[in-house]
Amino acid sequence: MSAEGQIYVEKHSPYTGTTFTVHLRLGLLSNDANDYRIWAGDEYLAEKCRCSIRAVSRAKSQLVKDGYLEVLFAAIGRRVAEYRFIFKGQEIGRQSDVLSRIGRQPNTNRSPNATITPIYRNELKESETLSNSVPMPSGFKNVFKIRT
Repeated sequence: MSAEGQIYVEKHSPYTGTTFTVHLRLGLLSNDANDYRIWAGDEYLAEKCRCSIRAVSRAKSQLVKDGYLEVLFAAIGRRVAEYRFIFKGQEIGRQSDVLSRIGRQPNTNRSPNATITPIYRNELKESETLSNSVPMPSGFKNVFKIRT
């Protein structure tokens, strides 16, 4: 939850009615830990804003059109759309730090790339060899050896 988003909408939002309510809820859902990204479906927003799904869709379209919301990924199938809350005309949090956005890509909850996939097993480099730091009894070394 973002107090920054809530305060921004309360002070600077040009909207009234349902669009204001959706804008306020989106501001509450955004936070700087996720680079102000929002993963909320229209059904969820309609329930929280006490309006129809169609009204939420219209409000989000208006917010995108006016530059208060950025579409990062469109909704596909059962996956909800991903948006970024924009503090239009204000310098809030990391959104004012242009250099940090140029040099990095924010993390998402999407499938991982091959370049950032973690390594799940240890492999020795050619220059490394197994060495025992503690001397073992003579029969103990072969206990863990895989026999083929």
